[in-house]
Amino acid sequence: MLLIYNLTIRYYNPYQGGTFLSLEKLVEVCPVCGNSDVYYEAGGYAGVVYHCKECGYVGAFVIEANEELIEKIKEKYKRDRERGYQ
Repeated sequence: MLLIYNLTIRYYNPYQGGTFLSLEKLVEVCPVCGNSDVYYEAGGYAGVVYHCKECGYVGAFVIEANEELIEKIKEKYKRDRERGYQ
């Protein structure tokens, strides 16, 4: 399982109304189901192709999301499956 984490650091900047130091963890997730269990299927000069192990998504687009956004994606995926959209 490949988990890719990015950290966003915000610092206090009085000239631009910044905030105090905060740390936010971003995880690359599937745009369809919100699962973080995505892996590189292909890559190179043409770009990267990801594959999701949960829903079978294959594509070049993944989302860097925090916990709140991941929950929203998973809730929408669950609703869509219950309604028969997928």
